[in-house]
Amino acid sequence: MATHYVGYLFAIGAGLVSAGLISSIWELTTSEQVNLSAMSRFDLLSPLRGLVFILSRPTNLMLGAMVNVARRPLYAVPLLLIGGTLSFLQGVVVMHYIFGIQ
Repeated sequence: MATHYVGYLFAIGAGLVSAGLISSIWELTTSEQVNLSAMSRFDLLSPLRGLVFILSRPTNLMLGAMVNVARRPLYAVPLLLIGGTLSFLQGVVVMHYIFGIQ
């Protein structure tokens, strides 16, 4: 039973790492941060910007939760739960399709 928990934590870690890598690569190549205000511009990169915005959400949600956990815990706990869930789901997709782990 404990091996399932290790697998869950590994999936969460894989999701956080992949979201962070996507966000960092986007910021290095385009010199703009991944946030909601960047979505208001419409140009050739808009579809790719939307995809990067969706795929980098777990990292941004977890960062926002960690910053606010001491000051506003009622705001931080739902962000932690949502970010952890999105990270887990993204990690399962990464481990299944990229690494072939079933």
